Amino acid sequence: MDDKQVSNYKPEGGQGGADPGEDVNAQSDGRKLGHWQTRYSDPKARKAIRNEAIYLGIWFIIALIGIFILVCKIPQNGLNLSVEATRSCHITAGAWVAGLLGGATFSIKWLYRAVARNNWNEDRRLWRYFTPHISGALAVIFTIIISSGLFGFFDPDSVDNLAFVIGLSFLVGYFSDNAISKLAEIAESVFGKHK
Repeated sequence: MDDKQVSNYKPEGGQGGADPGEDVNAQSDGRKLGHWQTRYSDPKARKAIRNEAIYLGIWFIIALIGIFILVCKIPQNGLNLSVEATRSCHITAGAWVAGLLGGATFSIKWLYRAVARNNWNEDRRLWRYFTPHISGALAVIFTIIISSGLFGFFDPDSVDNLAFVIGLSFLVGYFSDNAISKLAEIAESVFGKHK
């Protein structure tokens, strides 16, 4: 097959896994069929990519375990806290781990896309390393803001539901860049624009 045939290649019976209307060549990362070797021949780059993947994978697993522990209520009250304090800790921890999971998922997605599209570089490593933690912090703050009633479109009592907190916090974590933008809009409306 020549280059034009490769970019238009569709296995028998369909589009080769592409969504309708999607550029099939975009899924192949611009590669010819059968070209499977990594573009990153420098051992330093391959090691850095592997380390990022391990780092993000560890945080991803830690967040999933944290959600499992919270949902299963393990331990129920190992710190001898009041029922209200235990509930508050579960809600805050749920927001943190779900935000962390959302941020880790987003960072993993960007890591594999950057590697596949041949635009991975060391300068974005800090962004990928810190995104899960920023996402966790944002999720906690969003939960606190909702419980304060500042967001009129959310019922402040909704944060008493751990499932709601985990679901919303994952979304806040995954879309942390959007969440930061929304907080900036709120800050501008409350405090005025910075000149």
